[in-house]
Amino acid sequence: MSSDIEQALDEILSGVNALLEQAPTGSARPQINASSESDQLHGGGSRANDLVDDVELLSFLALTASDSRRVHQPVAQRLLLRLMTARAVMIGAGADDFGSVTVSPLIHATVSRLLDSGARLDHSDAVSLFWDFSRVPADQLALIAGRFASLFCPVQREERSLLAMPRFPERLRVRWLDHFEGKSTASLYRSQQAAVIDQDNTSADLVTILWFTTTSFVPDHWLGVTFREGQPCPVLHVESCHKSTD
Repeated sequence: MSSDIEQALDEILSGVNALLEQAPTGSARPQINASSESDQLHGGGSRANDLVDDVELLSFLALTASDSRRVHQPVAQRLLLRLMTARAVMIGAGADDFGSVTVSPLIHATVSRLLDSGARLDHSDAVSLFWDFSRVPADQLALIAGRFASLFCPVQREERSLLAMPRFPERLRVRWLDHFEGKSTASLYRSQQAAVIDQDNTSADLVTILWFTTTSFVPDHWLGVTFREGQPCPVLHVESCHKSTD
């Protein structure tokens, strides 16, 4: 890896490093999630190295694609799409006619848990999975989906209520907040803005999100980090953002 690329990687990870510097002594460090949960638990040494490379490449492309001042922005945007496609995995057994549909490895384990809980895939398109959760108790959905519950968007189809879930949550539409509660916390990223997932708004900006896996010393409603014009910004859970903008 050239010194120029190493310098660029240092730059794009500065927001995460700023968080780590503020962590209490001995606390768990937040991890950027680039793999499925099973990969993290059972991956061998070579796979672990691959995951590090995935994180660095995804971070490098995310930063470059976010910055209109960079001459390679269009190339980075195309490479991001290629990377998402290359990393995609099939849903597999338990999904009936949708077993061959591909999703990000980031949500594969969550999709499997939803299917095991009685949720049913109604249909899919190039962007989303459309779920029928009529057989899943409402109070169980958030527990099963965890932080990915923030991805669900309600939709109506033939008088039926479904929830859409992005197949690739690394690439989502967001709206920007200039002011919100916990601004001093966001300053760990040296950012004056935050992002809120707004996937059903086709006019919202499409960004790359680096999802946190462990968040022991950041607010619970922080989902990850994205970039805007080369600057890192926290991505917040929508319910928390609604509370903070009242």
